[in-house]
Amino acid sequence: MKNKFTGLLAKSMSIILAACLLVMGIPVLAEDSGIVMTKDGIEYTLDEASGTASVTGCIQKELPSKEIMIPPFVEDGAGKTYSVISVGESAFSEIAFFNGGNKYSVTLPDGLEKIGKEAFSAVYFSSALVVPDSVTELGEKVFLDTDAPEIVIGSGVETIPSQAFAGMGFMESPKIVLGSSVKNIAADAFSWAEISNIVVNGPEGSLDEQLS
Repeated sequence: MKNKFTGLLAKSMSIILAACLLVMGIPVLAEDSGIVMTKDGIEYTLDEASGTASVTGCIQKELPSKEIMIPPFVEDGAGKTYSVISVGESAFSEIAFFNGGNKYSVTLPDGLEKIGKEAFSAVYFSSALVVPDSVTELGEKVFLDTDAPEIVIGSGVETIPSQAFAGMGFMESPKIVLGSSVKNIAADAFSWAEISNIVVNGPEGSLDEQLS
């Protein structure tokens, strides 16, 4: 019993220490998932082998009050630079609910390749969100229940997934601009949404049937 209790205590202390280091912006080695660090309230997981970084979460109290800027590169404590290639599942989900309904201006970097499931669900944007042309994959429900004046999808995305824009428009009816490479739109991509304008920058008539 004593050994079991000691093990649990040691594990709890290591978790608390890791959380403190993250708040301080000091990189922490996470089990089986790479190095984790925070900067300006954004949590990154670093892959030393590939030299890439993924946004995996945020410390809501540490986020800037009005603007979130995801950089194209982050640097660890040793001075090594990592390319930011993805925003992970639920990374910023529901931050408006926990920050008094704050609206954010969000900037995504060129070189980003993937935005995961529910990454920006229930986020309130103060200005247009532009998904760069380098992004090729969007996760399901990526903008579920989001409030935004406009969302622009770059030319790298071919598929609009299930419930990508579902529930949008409950506060402000947005404009959605789809890039020139979009070929497939899930049947429920716009479920329960109140969207004022959808622009398709693709071949004329190619998506008429899916959007009708």
